[in-house]
Amino acid sequence: MQIEIFDPIFQTWVFTGLLCLALLLTIRRIKIQTFFPTQLSTEIKGFAILAIVLAHTGYYLSKNTQYLFPLSVLAGVGVNLFFFLAGYGLAVSSLRNEINIKAFYLKRLRRLFVPLWLAITILFILDFIIHQKNYGFVTLIESYLGFYPKADLFLSFNAPLWYFTMILFYYLAFPLVFLKRIRIISPLLIYLVFTGVLFLPLPLGGDIINLYKVHSLSFPLGMGLALLVFHNKLPTFKLSKIIKVVLLAGLVFLVGYLALNSGVGHGVDIEQALSTIATLAIVLIGLLKPVRII
Repeated sequence: MQIEIFDPIFQTWVFTGLLCLALLLTIRRIKIQTFFPTQLSTEIKGFAILAIVLAHTGYYLSKNTQYLFPLSVLAGVGVNLFFFLAGYGLAVSSLRNEINIKAFYLKRLRRLFVPLWLAITILFILDFIIHQKNYGFVTLIESYLGFYPKADLFLSFNAPLWYFTMILFYYLAFPLVFLKRIRIISPLLIYLVFTGVLFLPLPLGGDIINLYKVHSLSFPLGMGLALLVFHNKLPTFKLSKIIKVVLLAGLVFLVGYLALNSGVGHGVDIEQALSTIATLAIVLIGLLKPVRII
């Protein structure tokens, strides 16, 4: 159900002002700089959550798409950031501790499915009680298995859960490709396996296939960064404050430009390339910025 927003442009200015104020009040200087600390991962997750929530609010909950624009144009990048962090986190953890496939599945799949089962059970019950809506046995089974073949925001049980199916695939495939002998090529391998699976005659809607293709690079890129860091393959150099400021300003401009010129409607390949570039730019901003947001 969409809602009417009174004076959406004014409401957007008010929200933007309050959001900027909240960010300014939580800024703290970074005292000890380490590469990709937990704090940065948390900040990027927070940014991704905001990007996705604001996009769904501005474009789907509100009847007027002017509401929250242009804060509402980074949903795809937000999704990419989650995949990137998942790939980086799994790879870092597995590099520190050798993978035991059985233990990996028990630990990771439990963390995925238990919150999912709890959330969808509540939603199924509420939909039945409040809206007298029954989704049928097939949808129930697919949902509890983590398989969401459609992403129609107004017809599907929970359209954003298409993400769960994709991340579930990565979790299932990761320990099988991140083996010691082939670890160096595992990012490429998991990307090829994923794109290869998309050529199979799967019972998926066309919109789902396109979403998978657009976001397929981020998880392998996260894995790749973890491998570069672990093997000390990243170049080390110091930047002056002026160069950092100029570089940060350029990256912020680039993200803003790509947010407004995302390539949506110009083909999956173009959209994927622009979305991936914006994702990496945001990660670089996080690595270069001299402050943290708590």
